[in-house]
Amino acid sequence: MSDYIADVTFIIEGSYPYVSGGVASWCHQLVCNMPDIQFDLVILQATSKDPRVPKYELPKNVINLYHVPLYAKLKRPLFLYKSFPGYNLFLEAIDEKFSIESLERLVDFCITYKGRKHIRKKMIFSQTFFKLMEELFHSENLQGKSFLTYFWLLRSLINGYLSVLSAPLPKAKIYHAVSTGYAGLMATVLHTANPNSVLMLTEHGIYTRERTMELSIAEWPDQDRDNYIPEFGGGFYKRLWGNSFALMSHFIYKYANPIISLYQKNNDLQIEEGAEPWKVSTIPNGIDLSLYSFRERKKVADSPQIGFIGRIVKIKDVKCLIRAAEIVVAKHPTAQFQLAGPSEEDEDYFEDCKELVSLLNLQDNLHFLGRTDAKAFYETIDIMVLTSLSEGQPLVMLEAAACGIPIVASDVGGCSEIVYEKLDGLHQCGLVTLQKDPKSTARALIRLIEEPEFFNACSKAGRLRVETKYSQKKLIDTYHGLYTKHLELYVSET
Repeated sequence: MSDYIADVTFIIEGSYPYVSGGVASWCHQLVCNMPDIQFDLVILQATSKDPRVPKYELPKNVINLYHVPLYAKLKRPLFLYKSFPGYNLFLEAIDEKFSIESLERLVDFCITYKGRKHIRKKMIFSQTFFKLMEELFHSENLQGKSFLTYFWLLRSLINGYLSVLSAPLPKAKIYHAVSTGYAGLMATVLHTANPNSVLMLTEHGIYTRERTMELSIAEWPDQDRDNYIPEFGGGFYKRLWGNSFALMSHFIYKYANPIISLYQKNNDLQIEEGAEPWKVSTIPNGIDLSLYSFRERKKVADSPQIGFIGRIVKIKDVKCLIRAAEIVVAKHPTAQFQLAGPSEEDEDYFEDCKELVSLLNLQDNLHFLGRTDAKAFYETIDIMVLTSLSEGQPLVMLEAAACGIPIVASDVGGCSEIVYEKLDGLHQCGLVTLQKDPKSTARALIRLIEEPEFFNACSKAGRLRVETKYSQKKLIDTYHGLYTKHLELYVSET
């Protein structure tokens, strides 16, 4: 087994096989439909205590699983280590210059360091670490602020990097990262340790943009007038974390080829974030068309059935949908809104949504169904609606379109491409609306309800659009072709 080299190793952060849907569903599609290729999985989790109950039955061609907890607790040694020689390299890599060259030197050092599995412990519990933290604190002009706050925030950031840099280095012919961030850093470290390998990247969403969104709404201990720098949109800590995520993205963008996204808009963002244009390409999501039966819909039912599938969470902006429902029901009192999906992830938000339904007196028109069988659900609705603040290329849109259900979706991610992109002269399959705009969503729903010819044209076009561009066969054939090409080159070179 020591001579074993995986054909493809997926590097995944917080997803497959322990989380269902989205990226995890995509990973499962690939491994299940390529039985001739042997896969390993490197799975990055927050802690070693994160759930490890698979949501998917792994096929036989998934050989090994490697778990990398980013923030696992360390047992403090009896005495501090006096020093650790790689620490200066680390500080060069994560300071505000965020030099890729410094990160390269750090990675090279860690890969070749004899006791690499102890790197994290030796750094964090060294006298050098504490001394340099003091020096950094004073050099950043943070006098008057809490050194303890600085120490623990920076230590947390460093901990994540060190977990990756001290992780196992399984061999593979192809390393395929499913995002930038820590997964991208891990993949680039593996590729550096095995220089004959190929490094591929597929981004479903742009990691740096998503993290920037999270950082912008988070509360930071230095958000005050003394430390607020408008051009960075926040204080030192926010900039430090934001720049560290940018560094990880730039690092994998330098070494990965190809760099893939699901739709053109994200390719443009990858280039804007530093990817070289000649490396980027688009491979859309795909669904198994045999699982979804098409039914041409001539017009909506007398009681229009409007469906939503997704988690009841803020990023899906369910409150916007509820407010849109109020406007639709005012004009079409028999309209029914059926919301399918789990609500336990953010129970406070779910309670707020239920309260809003009650406040707007929509109890007879809007229903939370919980988890539902999607295929059965599609048989019961006339229109699919999404009001998300962020999406990649939603599979539920493709599934609904394949069933002949017109779509109303906010203009995020690849939604507009699914609905509007010119494909062999095909009609659009729905309408795209403004974000956070209940009136825009309501107008689109009302148009589909009141214009049977337009509704029917959207219904007929949906299945054809998915067959043309978004089939699982196209997805699998494209990736299998990429893998096969690189595996053949690997054999010929070695």
